[in-house]
Amino acid sequence: MGDEALTTRSWWRLTRAARWVLGSIIGAGLVVVGLQLPQVTSDSLQGVALFFIAMALATGSITLSLPHTRTSFSLDTVFVLALLLSGHLQIAVVVAGASMAIGELRSGEGARRPWHTVPTNFAIGALSAQASVLALSLQPAGGPGIGLASAALLVALGSYVTNVALVALVVAVTRGAPVLQVLRGLATTYPAFIGAGSLAALLSLAVEVAPLLALLATPLLVVLYVSVHAWREKVLADERHERDIELMYLPTVAAIASAIEARNAADGGHHKRVQSLSLALAEEMKIEDAAVLRAVRFGALMHDLGRLALPDSLLLKTGPLNPVERRQLEMHPVLGAELIRHIPFDAPVAETIRYHHEQWDGGGYPEGLVGEAIPLPARLVAVAEAVDTMMSKTHYSRAMSAAEMLADVASHSGTRYDPAVAAALPAAIERSAIRWIEVGAETSAAFSAIAEGAVSQGLELRLSDALRAARNATEVLEALSSVTPSVLPVDGWALVQDSGVRDSEALACGDDMDALLSAARNDPALFDGAHLRADLDEVQALAPCEKRRALALKLTAGKSWRGAVIFRLKSGASGELLARALARAIARPTADTLARIWRAEQGERQASTDLLTGLGNGLAFERAIAAIHAHDSEARVALLALDLDGFKGINDHFGHHVGDLALERVGQRLTEVDSIGLTRSFRKGGDEFVILVDDAEAAIADRLAATIRQRLECIELQVTADEFLFLRTSVGTCCGTPDASGSVDHLLQRADAKMYEDKQARPDRLPRGARPETHRHDPTAATG
Repeated sequence: MGDEALTTRSWWRLTRAARWVLGSIIGAGLVVVGLQLPQVTSDSLQGVALFFIAMALATGSITLSLPHTRTSFSLDTVFVLALLLSGHLQIAVVVAGASMAIGELRSGEGARRPWHTVPTNFAIGALSAQASVLALSLQPAGGPGIGLASAALLVALGSYVTNVALVALVVAVTRGAPVLQVLRGLATTYPAFIGAGSLAALLSLAVEVAPLLALLATPLLVVLYVSVHAWREKVLADERHERDIELMYLPTVAAIASAIEARNAADGGHHKRVQSLSLALAEEMKIEDAAVLRAVRFGALMHDLGRLALPDSLLLKTGPLNPVERRQLEMHPVLGAELIRHIPFDAPVAETIRYHHEQWDGGGYPEGLVGEAIPLPARLVAVAEAVDTMMSKTHYSRAMSAAEMLADVASHSGTRYDPAVAAALPAAIERSAIRWIEVGAETSAAFSAIAEGAVSQGLELRLSDALRAARNATEVLEALSSVTPSVLPVDGWALVQDSGVRDSEALACGDDMDALLSAARNDPALFDGAHLRADLDEVQALAPCEKRRALALKLTAGKSWRGAVIFRLKSGASGELLARALARAIARPTADTLARIWRAEQGERQASTDLLTGLGNGLAFERAIAAIHAHDSEARVALLALDLDGFKGINDHFGHHVGDLALERVGQRLTEVDSIGLTRSFRKGGDEFVILVDDAEAAIADRLAATIRQRLECIELQVTADEFLFLRTSVGTCCGTPDASGSVDHLLQRADAKMYEDKQARPDRLPRGARPETHRHDPTAATG
């Protein structure tokens, strides 16, 4: 007779044992009713009995909750027990089954209800009432009051034991739950049965004392209770709805708030502190409107939600914003409000987000609202956000003291801020007990991961911007040293590149980095991988016995360039943050910039290099002269004009491939001479070369010319299968200064003239195009 729902599977999905148990209970209930029903006479269906029957059948689906407990019982139980106490035992058994069946039919399950649940409830109700009848036979002798009290206790106990036992058995066999476990759960319902028995005793006593009053008052009391109960259920439903909103949205909103501040590289807890202070302001101002408080609770956590729609280049910019960027930033309250306007908060949360940057005097954005036209939750959040911003230290601003902050808010009361909110601020801060922290304080792992990503993005953007104009490795180092110190614990940088054409070479290095750079260049594993990777190694640097941690980050760009940027960590630096930040922020812009510089140098080298000889071409010569003149317009230079004697005869008689070989060999010898550091050689075209010597007198130029001629005329070429020849050269020199325009054409003309004089003076000179003189020897002998 308790209000326990018997939600079971359909009959044919039950086990055989479950069907047997349910069938036995239903059969026993029908037997009991069948035995009692013939004993019901027309004389017994009168007066009080009819009243109790009608009330039991009408209230089968109405529950009564006991105060200060979690239990409830159906009102029909009260009237069934009243029938028992008034002596209508047979009627009580039949009505108990019928009322529970009617209550089950009214439960709203409809077509989803298995057919056997109604007869099962009918049987449990009848059997529980029959148990109460049997319990009455145990009633001890006593006075009228004692007799009624003991009878009420016995019928309640009989109904409780039978109802709990049968319901536990049905639930166990239909749901597969342990019987004892179900019994432990149902055993706590005894207060409901005691309460039902007590009300039944009072009702029986009232009917005996004042039958008419009891019969008239009872239905009214039931209607009144149902009305109050419905109103109370609505209030409880509203409260549950509010709690559901809190439980459903607050964790998600808090996670979004952490993501917003982490992506903006802010310190953890900004939005939570703004929420706490906003609620403290509301409490201090005695605001009790539930909608306003909910708007503050959610709006404060999401006031910067619109920043998620802004680009990283804007969020992570450290310099001043231009007018376009400023307008874009001022759109974030509108964007945030639009993102959540469809969520049913039942409070002006979207308005709080949209207007939290409005100012009391109309100077805010996005709409320039004035005074109380700004929603109250937005005014509270505006002050709380401003306070938290002023009191928190960031990478680009210091934290104010409490006195400075309060003075600033007071000075803008009535202009930026609502005067009432500003006046409540000092007491609200004491009430909230907020602790402001610096960037870098301990946060959750998830927040730290997002924050590191935001810091890395900001570093990458700033570094990319700084590297955009870098033209050489030195400027790359300057950009690294200017951008990274606020983030990375390093005090030295070095760059190494490997073009794939020659051995790895140092481009540039920072102060006191020679040992570190040397260790990196001699590390055979430096260029062993094709992927970006950060490796921490102990390297020798600064002093013979001093060990400093360094990080060598491998860089690649395309298939033709690879390099490394090496960082020396400060003493005591763990390097863990450095490794993560490097991998995310420094690798790509640095690699791209170094590759760009290398490609530009390669392009410049190709544009100014003779591909056959590897020497500088005419363009390179002109640039070298221009650089000398730009440095010192009075600088003296020596020019050596050189060409090969009989070169046309070599091409005509032995082929152009031999002529090209002759030019290559000359280029190699001149490069060897240039490596000494006194000369720079260039191929003007054909077999003509010019050699530049800085700040040299005529005597030095003549000696250099003789040395170069001697080195070149030692070149021996194999021109046929068994013929060889030695190259012959003519050289002319000239010393002087470039003219006012920086041209050295006049010097070249004089050098060329001397070179032709030298050619004409050679006793072994051959006619133009004649076959050069060759010689034979053992083809296995080494050539010069």
